[in-house]
Amino acid sequence: MGKEYRYIKLIRWGQYVIPLFFGIGVILTGGPLVLLVLSDSAFSPALLPLLFLTPILVVEGVLFWYLYYRLAGISVSIGDEAIVYKHRRGKKRIPFDEITGLKFPSARYVGGWIKIISKNDTIRLTTAVENISDFLQELKASLDNRRLSDRYDRAQFFRFLKTAVYLGQSWARAYLVLWRLVVLTIFSAVIGFVLAVLGSPGSLGRVVWVSVSFLWPTVVYLATEVVFARRIAKGSDEESFTCPSRDIVYETILYDKAVRLGASLYFGTSLGVLALWLFSRY
Repeated sequence: MGKEYRYIKLIRWGQYVIPLFFGIGVILTGGPLVLLVLSDSAFSPALLPLLFLTPILVVEGVLFWYLYYRLAGISVSIGDEAIVYKHRRGKKRIPFDEITGLKFPSARYVGGWIKIISKNDTIRLTTAVENISDFLQELKASLDNRRLSDRYDRAQFFRFLKTAVYLGQSWARAYLVLWRLVVLTIFSAVIGFVLAVLGSPGSLGRVVWVSVSFLWPTVVYLATEVVFARRIAKGSDEESFTCPSRDIVYETILYDKAVRLGASLYFGTSLGVLALWLFSRY
């Protein structure tokens, strides 16, 4: 049996974290209602939204947990003669000779899934499968070696491969910069709040200032991801069916430069606005 592919760590961890996250939300929203009932106090109209919010959180929590739980239990591998797809209720075995087609519903560099259709069954795998680009290459090689290349559209397959390669690399980058992004966002939001209180005369101005302070690190992160997606697009070769591998040094340098540029623009603009407002007062 070949390499086993599973969904990314975020999903495997999520099946345990989601109940805790939504459980805290239910406690925070439902707690006041429970205390009100136990104290026999009169119902306050201010608590009316909680009557709707608590059950909504419960339903959403159950749905999200079930989705993550189901995906976390899936694994797929490519054997000598068939694809083996395991899930929580059992497994499916799809021989290569019985595959009738491959479909690739997806949005370029955003996400999607591969649909493997056989005479008796169908399986779907999204781009959130860890190292799905390796799986796709294995699948293509297995079909080509059996002269079954007519079972897929080469151009569509390659477009999906580029999306899978980019997203796989993007997830790997996210694991590395996540905490840095969180810390930078919190630090910027705190500084932005202080500057907003000092330098904005109106509540709307303060909201805008704090919002920009909170969002600019994410905007910088997304901008670098656009650059990395373009690198995949330009460096991929359909003839050889290959895409560029990660260049961690290049990614680190680019992200650092982008953060420094974003920080310079943000703090420079903020201090300029603050100086103009203080100057107008005096």
